[in-house]
Amino acid sequence: MSDHSNNNNSWHLSIVERKFLLLWCDFIIVFGAIFLAVILRSTISMDLFLQRGYFGIIFLYTSLTVAIFYIIDLYNIFLIDFWTSIVPRIFIGVALTSLLVIVSSFFLEFLALPRKSIVFMSVVIILGMMLTRYYLMIVKRYPLNIMVLGSGFAALKMIEDIKKSGSAYFHIIGIYDDDDRKHGKEVMEIPIRGGIESFAADIKELRPQMVVVSFEKEIKETWTDILLQCARSNVQVSSAVDIYCKLFGKVPSDHIDALWLLSGIQLIRKPYFIFKRFCDIIFSLIGLFIMLLIFPFVFVIMKITSPGPIFFSQVRVGLNGSHFRIHKFRTMVVDAEKRTGAVWATKGDNRITAFGKFMRKVRIDELPQCWNILKGDMSIVGPRPERPEFVDMLKERITFYDERHLVKPGLTGWAQVLYPYGNTIEDATEKLHYDLFYIRNMSVFMDMKIILKTIATVIGGRGGM
Repeated sequence: MSDHSNNNNSWHLSIVERKFLLLWCDFIIVFGAIFLAVILRSTISMDLFLQRGYFGIIFLYTSLTVAIFYIIDLYNIFLIDFWTSIVPRIFIGVALTSLLVIVSSFFLEFLALPRKSIVFMSVVIILGMMLTRYYLMIVKRYPLNIMVLGSGFAALKMIEDIKKSGSAYFHIIGIYDDDDRKHGKEVMEIPIRGGIESFAADIKELRPQMVVVSFEKEIKETWTDILLQCARSNVQVSSAVDIYCKLFGKVPSDHIDALWLLSGIQLIRKPYFIFKRFCDIIFSLIGLFIMLLIFPFVFVIMKITSPGPIFFSQVRVGLNGSHFRIHKFRTMVVDAEKRTGAVWATKGDNRITAFGKFMRKVRIDELPQCWNILKGDMSIVGPRPERPEFVDMLKERITFYDERHLVKPGLTGWAQVLYPYGNTIEDATEKLHYDLFYIRNMSVFMDMKIILKTIATVIGGRGGM
């Protein structure tokens, strides 16, 4: 990753220029796909096509499509996993594009395409976008050249996780630090190339696209001046914490302060929370209806296999540390904690009934929580609510653990879809990193993404223990 040979063949475009290139390629692909789909099934001559301004309409629809791609984050150059991050977004974007064309066909006759033409258009767009990105990211491997300023813990954590990811897209040129004792040494095979003089020279010679700043102490004015020059030269300057969040979808809680976290939350607007509450009410009503449909079957099977109460309720910690009682279908034997007290469930836990294992796998044991959502104790998406006994213990041992209660807990969450079930302090710490990322980046799109990932998890049979 620190090899100079990588840099010699580098793609010397700034981050903004890379985004624009991808956007322009997508525009050509989408415009061409819609035009071909229309012209191949249409009896309209090219002259008439031009006279009626159909090119202008296709141009407008292409612009709307590219706007959709932008909204769903397809021009985020920090998406490092081609198959799990980029390809799903392409499919979602193309599905929305096809829906836009279908709806528009009711008002514009020339867009009334048969199913074969819509499939053709969708396939052309998907293949075109995938091949473009695959060529640039994997075949040519044009790296994003990064210089790291300072050797703070956040930068080292970023480098460590980039190396673990195995991505060749991010090329760390070197680390630059004021401490003369570190010069000439290596950190995880990345050379510490020198101080401010080396940095100034390498900026001109190696032409990075990004400078990541991670000083353990306050940044010096001399560094600030040169960073301003970088910004004026279209070199993106970012903190190691911000880049780490963009790359890995989680917050390194050991390397942030409360102000950083709270400032992000305050940027989230009230309309989002109003819309989210509206969706919570709709989804919870649908969930309760589904629960009523399956309740007779659950009732009969539970009475046969594990006599006792159908429902299980337990106190959990919610918004701002308030307590509420959560409701679930019972999946464990009656009085499961009578002898042990409050303990986390473990893999192969013999307290879980046979039918309980099935319900946890397909998540139907969670359906009664729709009542909690309807009441306003919970939301569809948010950090999972934890028990007060565990919260008190975890607050003492994990920095910023209490900050996860700044938002309503959820039926599903960012940590749940990205991290497997865990029952240790280390697992709770790692999940908190994902929860804090969600709290700082809450949006309608992110909620949709989590819901879709949850559905995929349930369909794939990768539900709870």
